[in-house]
Amino acid sequence: MEIVKQALEQIVQRYGNALEAVILIGSFARGEEIIRKKKDGSQVIVSDLEFLAVVKGGVIPLKIQAPSIEGIDVTIGQATKDQLRKLRPTIFAVDLKKFGKVLWGRLNILDYVPDYTETAIDPVDAFILLNNRIVEQLKLRLKIEAERPFEYYLYDKGYIQIVNSILAFKRKYKCLYPEKYKAFTELNDPQVVYLSKQVKEAFDNCRKGRPEKIMQSGNVDQWSRLRESMKRVWHWEAKELLNNPQLTFKQAVNDFPKIVSKPERLKGWAKLLKQKKLSLLGLGTLKNIMYTSPQFLIYQDAVSLYFVDGFNKEKVERVVSKWEKIVK
Repeated sequence: MEIVKQALEQIVQRYGNALEAVILIGSFARGEEIIRKKKDGSQVIVSDLEFLAVVKGGVIPLKIQAPSIEGIDVTIGQATKDQLRKLRPTIFAVDLKKFGKVLWGRLNILDYVPDYTETAIDPVDAFILLNNRIVEQLKLRLKIEAERPFEYYLYDKGYIQIVNSILAFKRKYKCLYPEKYKAFTELNDPQVVYLSKQVKEAFDNCRKGRPEKIMQSGNVDQWSRLRESMKRVWHWEAKELLNNPQLTFKQAVNDFPKIVSKPERLKGWAKLLKQKKLSLLGLGTLKNIMYTSPQFLIYQDAVSLYFVDGFNKEKVERVVSKWEKIVK
């Protein structure tokens, strides 16, 4: 596809000699990119275009501007061969190994990625996915408040990511849309059966390419309905990970940062210190070094803002900014 070629050329040029390989990842790599047909018959690419740049050891992280392709969000992740070897059993690692496409450089670069199966995915990773989607929904609310148009796909994506989290949490994750939907319908779990109608619509829309954008009118109601679905799944997963089925939602919000293991807590703070980003969280957060990780502190702030009525634009912008600079 021409846009993939354009983005690849920019990546290779901008990384220069630091680059070992460029891997296409995400929906484009799986052949599941969403393309919307406009009323005039022309096409609009809705999905993000995602790449992983594998760079030489000792030069990461590099601050490289993402390729500029009109009308398309392009993102670049970075890793070294050593980091690929150390990937844990996550949704990202499984998708990368099975569907990543090497477009430039060392064609065998994916051999460094461990051979994990979908059943090996850590339930904590499923919960992390849900928290990242919560931040994305906060970003969507900022668009709604600014009355900016956006693709209906951002609602469909929300429900599909809920499905991804549920399946991974139950160690039944599947990479491709048809497999995901089939696995979800086979769960027959009263915990998630209420999602059946919305999930079917979301997968149908992605398969067909829903043909319009959503404007401001009615968006908050639709956004709030998705939030309620997200809340029920989030609360269930938090209670399971904290091993306390009686935990109230408020208690779960307060306690869920404890989920992070001690080694991961220290690793997160060390990484933040190494990247000289500690000041982004403020010195007052140092007291949390033995309590949780920087990543989960940001998630806690995001959850606290997402699952409340009302909307504090300034606070949301701050937490989104921290997430983009530290977590994304």
